[in-house]
Amino acid sequence: MSKNNNFVFVVLDALRSDHVNIEYMPFLNSLKDSSVYIESLNVSSGFCERAEIMFGQYPSESGFVHAISPNTIVKPYSWLPKSIGKILSKLEFNLFAIKVIRRILWKLSEFNGSPMYPQRIPIQFLHKVGFTEDAINFEEYSLKIKQGLLYELICCGFKINWKFFTSLSSPMLTSNDSERLIEVPNQLIRDTNQFLPVYIGSPDKFGHKFGPHSPELVEKLRELDSNIKDFYYNCLSADPNVKLCFIGDHGMEKVDKVIDLKSEIALIASKLNLIENRDYDIFLDSTTVRVWFLGKDADMECFLSSIKNNKFFKDNGRFLDDAICQQENLPRVDKLADLVWWASKGVQIAPDYFHNDYSGKAGMHGYLKIDDISSGF
Repeated sequence: MSKNNNFVFVVLDALRSDHVNIEYMPFLNSLKDSSVYIESLNVSSGFCERAEIMFGQYPSESGFVHAISPNTIVKPYSWLPKSIGKILSKLEFNLFAIKVIRRILWKLSEFNGSPMYPQRIPIQFLHKVGFTEDAINFEEYSLKIKQGLLYELICCGFKINWKFFTSLSSPMLTSNDSERLIEVPNQLIRDTNQFLPVYIGSPDKFGHKFGPHSPELVEKLRELDSNIKDFYYNCLSADPNVKLCFIGDHGMEKVDKVIDLKSEIALIASKLNLIENRDYDIFLDSTTVRVWFLGKDADMECFLSSIKNNKFFKDNGRFLDDAICQQENLPRVDKLADLVWWASKGVQIAPDYFHNDYSGKAGMHGYLKIDDISSGF
């Protein structure tokens, strides 16, 4: 690619490969024959697709698997005393208190230079965790590892413009998909030799809300497709030599079953007289459970055995071992936690540490490839 060309890289979050068809997205579908088209894009298991796309590394190489983890250098709430966390957690007795307390904590993290919204992570656990992929400077990391898409573009002299992309650690300057699709062609007029990653979130948003092939999602995809058509021709009008790439970063599955594993773990722990944050830590994502054992070895062996033999866990997912991790391009289990459980396709954990909703979603992603999941494109 000539370094005088602009390169627009549109990431359509959770747009499945089979969404690109004549019924759902006729314009995007029409580009297949005149483009380099990869029908099935399989990223590794985990929740850090942006890092994998930009760096060309498996999670087993980068270590980026979950968005938030104790296994990170920067911990935005390391200053929060455990005693204060314990007091604040007792104040979270209603939705208003939860929102106020967590917004204040968020602002304090911004003031300390490591902004991270606390999500629904228990306040007593906050001081131990931090971002993974969103804690690093993507350009600096690319130059360090000397590989991947971003590294190649930097070496070719492209200017990287992150204004239209997404990160948990910083808000986008443009607030919605439509605004970004309008603003990017204007940016092409202003400058050349730019790499412009663009985030489009509506397939993910409405896929979660309504399900991967619901009438409501199809309607939103048709609307998005019309906007993409305008965007496509506006980009070519602004820069006839622009290179455009559209990528669906992963799939989306229909949720068939919602399970409350936090309560199940608490029940197991109570029978063994174990207390969270004293004897064990847990982190709940929508499709994974990670457990770290803090107590005495004998107690923890019994806790581990009780979880692994629990019918709720056995019937709805699988415990990772190193063989599965190798197959899924994940780091060894002990690099992730002391115990890692992954939901079967169609099973969702609710509530988790990102959503305080017991009813769950209509669609979810983040499942293992071993379960024959849908792909991006």
